[in-house]
Amino acid sequence: MAKPLLQLQPPLLLHARHRSGVRLPLTHAAAAHPTPAATQCQDVPTLVSLLRAGVSCARLNLSWGTREYHARSLANLAEAMKQTKRLCSVFVDTVGREVTVRRPVQFDEHGWPTQKGEKKVEVEQDQIITITTDPTAEPSSTLFPVSYPGFPEIVEVDHQLQFGRFLATGAEGASLYVLEKTETTVTCVALNSAVLDGLLTVMICHTEDFSGDFALPLLTEHDADCIKYLGSRFEVDFVNLSYCNHEEDLYAARSFLDSLGMQYTKIIERKSSVRNFEGIANSADGIIISRGNLGLDFEPEASAMALLQKRIIARCNQLGKPVLITRVVDTMVATPRPTRAEATDVANAVLDGADGMLLGAETLRGLHPLVTAETPYVSEFGSLRPKMAGSSMQLNRILLTHAPYMTKLESLASSATRVAEKINAGLIIVMVQSGRTVSLVSKYRPPMPIMAVVVPKLKSTRLGWQLEGKYLARQTCLLRGVVPMLAAPMSEGSGGARAVEPGLAWPGCVVA
Repeated sequence: MAKPLLQLQPPLLLHARHRSGVRLPLTHAAAAHPTPAATQCQDVPTLVSLLRAGVSCARLNLSWGTREYHARSLANLAEAMKQTKRLCSVFVDTVGREVTVRRPVQFDEHGWPTQKGEKKVEVEQDQIITITTDPTAEPSSTLFPVSYPGFPEIVEVDHQLQFGRFLATGAEGASLYVLEKTETTVTCVALNSAVLDGLLTVMICHTEDFSGDFALPLLTEHDADCIKYLGSRFEVDFVNLSYCNHEEDLYAARSFLDSLGMQYTKIIERKSSVRNFEGIANSADGIIISRGNLGLDFEPEASAMALLQKRIIARCNQLGKPVLITRVVDTMVATPRPTRAEATDVANAVLDGADGMLLGAETLRGLHPLVTAETPYVSEFGSLRPKMAGSSMQLNRILLTHAPYMTKLESLASSATRVAEKINAGLIIVMVQSGRTVSLVSKYRPPMPIMAVVVPKLKSTRLGWQLEGKYLARQTCLLRGVVPMLAAPMSEGSGGARAVEPGLAWPGCVVA
């Protein structure tokens, strides 16, 4: 049953799950600047509607907005979960090594940052543009002050740069060619015309080894401060590490996140991260394929991106690591329905074995964020997937590429999946203590939903008692086909009734 992920506001991303078939996480983002969608996507009634529609994961983006604004988003999400009695895991997306253009901002009545004065910057083809590290420089169509003071040191002549607003599409991105540089400036020529607005990010394209990645920190002070602040007041489950290109980066971040009880996912977005993918995938708790950023490093010819996506997804399936893709239905930024090509792209991702699709601009600043989350072809994908491919095909593919020997636990999980399919079970119930077993069952892609039952435990602290189990239950939301449920000690037989309530089972169905 496919689980879409949905991002509300750049701070808040939600992941909706389908009600039938195999769940697949799909992430949406909602309004990045003050439009009606921006306020509608943060208020409690809208979040309640989204949770009732199947949303199960929410992501905060630290690139834009204050920690107080993000805290308000999480407070509203907590209230929505309380009203709906539905679990929703929380992601935090870091700034990391992202370089941005310094532009003065002001805050609207909701606390959302907007650009002061003229919002849009028009760039003409063949126009000369200077990039400066001077923090006092006034930004204009010919002068871009950037946030990283060492920017000229990591850029070389003949490099190609991409400037664009967060999750840029179409004319919202400008390609620049580096002509010369000094200690504080980089002179470029624009390769295309563009209209730039909102938060402007910078990326160096087509680089084999980006030296700037070693100069920039993986976690900025702003990242660490926000993660600690939000984690101490709310419940954060995952941290998405941006621009992490080798395994060593993960070790430094792991100790910090482990101290806060958080897992992390890794965003694959540069050639170096693809080159070091094996070590990254083994260390991370999940993988996000940033197709937009990878498209700036890899040429689109010769189906490079298509083959790369298939290989990454296949390897994540073998490792049992959740994998999400981005840039799925960009046209829904302005239209209420996707193109046939986009629908086919989503279908191919499902057949490849992707665990989810991460929407961005569609709900970040799109005109139809809620419609995008409720698009019929998305909500029906869970039930269509078994018809298109079948569980056996994917199960056999994983088994054929698996190591000759399995652990006892994995052997049990794969056998349970095959038995459930042979007896035509409608539901698999897994009792969860660490999350490892339910992760392995999800790895083998059963065609029926998996109920992860977590029994909360009381833990003694210095100040009293603390209930544990909610973190574990929410973290299973990322797993394909898994529906987490917190269970209290109850009479025999009531667990089946609780499975019937959300439509996971029906009277008379076989449960494995």
